[in-house]
Amino acid sequence: MGGAILGLIGFAIVAKISATAMYDYKPGQFLVIDGGKSPDKQFAIVSGEDKSGNFGVQLMDAKTKKLIGPLEEV
Repeated sequence: MGGAILGLIGFAIVAKISATAMYDYKPGQFLVIDGGKSPDKQFAIVSGEDKSGNFGVQLMDAKTKKLIGPLEEV
């Protein structure tokens, strides 16, 4: 039973990664990840390519849409 649950969790993670990998980000475009807004809606975790074409995960001010900085450990 525990193995089946772990298998389902693994499948869900792979499905989310695949969905992100299939999206064609434009340089400078960042999208909020699923469930990536803070409870107070002040911050968001976004993914996308910076203007030089490097893909990454960033912390964004959800009100001003300005990037705060990269989340390097993600």
